Amino acid sequence: RHLFESARELMKVALQRMPYQDIIYLEATEQGNPRKSFDINVYRGGLQVGELYKSLTQLAQHYGIPPAEFHRFYDRMKTDSFGHLAGGTNRDGKDFCTVYHGVKPLGGRLPGRATHQYAVPPGRPQNGSCKPVEEADEKAGILLKMVTKLNAPFGFERSFKMAHETFLPERFLAGFQLEAIERERQGEILDICRQIHMPADLLVEFEENFPSANIALFGFEKDGEKRLYKVYLEFTHRLRESFESSPGSPRPFLLFIGFKWDLADPARKVVTRYTCFPSYIFRDMWQKASNIFSHDKGQEPIRILGGIMDLASHRAGPGDFLYLEADEPAGGRKSFDINLYKAGLLMTEIYPLLLDMAHHFHVSTGDFHRTYEAVKSHVLGHIAGGIDREGRDFLTLYFADKGNSQGRPGWSCFDKWIEKRENGR
Repeated sequence: RHLFESARELMKVALQRMPYQDIIYLEATEQGNPRKSFDINVYRGGLQVGELYKSLTQLAQHYGIPPAEFHRFYDRMKTDSFGHLAGGTNRDGKDFCTVYHGVKPLGGRLPGRATHQYAVPPGRPQNGSCKPVEEADEKAGILLKMVTKLNAPFGFERSFKMAHETFLPERFLAGFQLEAIERERQGEILDICRQIHMPADLLVEFEENFPSANIALFGFEKDGEKRLYKVYLEFTHRLRESFESSPGSPRPFLLFIGFKWDLADPARKVVTRYTCFPSYIFRDMWQKASNIFSHDKGQEPIRILGGIMDLASHRAGPGDFLYLEADEPAGGRKSFDINLYKAGLLMTEIYPLLLDMAHHFHVSTGDFHRTYEAVKSHVLGHIAGGIDREGRDFLTLYFADKGNSQGRPGWSCFDKWIEKRENGR
């Protein structure tokens, strides 16, 4: 069954990247022994081994290969081209599977087959330019330049959101620790908020909370003709306080406040509060997140979330991740956010699940692939989802060139608590 499921997954992914006529299927038998096997050759699809990570981890589990041993080999070949998958019954009558990798696609035309082509259509991102949004959009560029002029090291994270017939890839967050900026210069952060026309009531609340924050983040999102600015304050010291006040079972606390508004219509504004639940392990996170979706369009978002979380669990412990829930005033968004940076998953490694997302939300595979090809080597940071302000189920993935949550104020106590909890089991 596991081999059949892996073969089916391979076919599903390959058909997104190549015409079906170019998939070569063979069967092998030998006289005098029980060997009977198949071979599915998809080298013309240009797939990477990492894009079949989900199936490969399942096969490794099926054949009893220790995770550390599997990943030692996998890490050396994950960027290789995927050639073909073979399997069946070997000469000793035992189940087997073989992965061929590292082959280079042949050019030209195969006899009797279609000319080599990919299902990933040529073209430009949705912004009509080969440039990233901070270069293609004036308002996005202005914001990032302001952050850069602070001359403080900052992390940079991109994201894309999917909802029904909606794909929003032109989003970013730029964040920095406030201690990296001299106290006498921290007023420049408030100056940025004024220059980008943060609504007056939001600015008042921002100034009230700013002195107790550890991190500030500035974000941008383009949604058709709409452009949104977002500014966040993060209070990571509260993570330490939560553990110190209740070591056995740290209590929920407010970790972020987000201030968001429409540039063209500042009356369209909202303050989002993000509550952290530090004692949750993976099982708790999945159960809580599953209950937030509307379920109007079925269980597919929950299945996709579970698939991504399952892959992350192969790379880190069940308590190595952080769960947040976002609340807004009545009628606003209701959502979750799960930080997965510690798993170090690459976007390539969740590719089949990303295809499922695009299919479920009726997103153009061409638009999706143009974004995916530019970010497939990035590290998956966190996944958010739930019900958006229009009442639709959504999923959002955040990713970066590299990065994790370590080094933030307060996070060391979280690591120590996790270690202590795991050792106590």
